[in-house]
Amino acid sequence: MKREVFESRVGHLHLGGTWHAVWETSVDHHRNVNREVLRASVSRRRVRIINLSASVDNVVGGYLWRADLKIHGDRFLSGTYKAAEANMLYNGTLYAVLHASGQFMEGRWVGANFDDDLATGRFILARTAPTADDRFTDLCAERPRARGRTTQTTLDIEED
Repeated sequence: MKREVFESRVGHLHLGGTWHAVWETSVDHHRNVNREVLRASVSRRRVRIINLSASVDNVVGGYLWRADLKIHGDRFLSGTYKAAEANMLYNGTLYAVLHASGQFMEGRWVGANFDDDLATGRFILARTAPTADDRFTDLCAERPRARGRTTQTTLDIEED
């Protein structure tokens, strides 16, 4: 019974199909905002997403990628992404919160990008490109951007 209720909620929200993304990332250590068209498919508690082409907003650092997300409850999604091309090492995690309308979700990615092995940024996925742009503008105004750059270090771990 619980599974049927979950699937009807997810089915009602229609998570599959076309989504429009606006991502915050960096290229040559300068902030860059990417726009992409995505295709999502849903199977039970999993959402698989691919971008249909690399972002035209990021000619240098853009790439084809795919994501596999798990749905938690009926509004939280978390999972991983990785470059579709084997020779690219861009990969990381995604966490998103689906709005009650099912028309957009906002989230954060953490992973490797063009500039760093550990980078992060905000994103919006929406059913329409104008909604994605509007919600991204709102998100940036509401929540400050995380800053900082990490470098590889060796940790000294004391054993008990």
